[in-house]
Amino acid sequence: RPVDSRDARRCYQLWRIWTTLKQMCYDRGYLVTQEQLTMSLERWKEEFGDRPSDNNPSKRSLAFSAPHVNDPSDQILVDFPEEEDVNTRTIKELYERMRDTSIHKAIVVVGHKIAPIAVRIVGDLKQHDPPYVIQPFREEDLLVNITRHELVPRHEVLTDEEKKILLKRYNLSA
Repeated sequence: RPVDSRDARRCYQLWRIWTTLKQMCYDRGYLVTQEQLTMSLERWKEEFGDRPSDNNPSKRSLAFSAPHVNDPSDQILVDFPEEEDVNTRTIKELYERMRDTSIHKAIVVVGHKIAPIAVRIVGDLKQHDPPYVIQPFREEDLLVNITRHELVPRHEVLTDEEKKILLKRYNLSA
């Protein structure tokens, strides 16, 4: 049967979100292939599916992990929970997967909202030894990678010397 317009629109959204997340991981120094960074919508549909209304692709199938280029033991997990609203159960399940796979950094894609108590748990997990860092991002915030927008300049960490010069130029103290 032909793909309906809702499925086509949702596929486009999921592809944009997935692509932005791959770009984010790449920009943070995680191993992402050039093929993944430049995958077309048509190729993405071949790999993941084109009927979200039939759970094809399921959001869970879009999840991935990637090792850091400089330290393969430093991995990041990107999770797409099926439920639209992220709650404490979602965060606890993600934490258990992270713990079981020795991954200490994760991004969780939130369909609509994240419960306040879940936000508190995310904060508490940062206090663990070792810390577990979970960054929630709403789907709508991932549709466009703002760091790759032509009007957004490249952001880079300043060296100590550059920081001193900048502070002096604007008469600021550290």
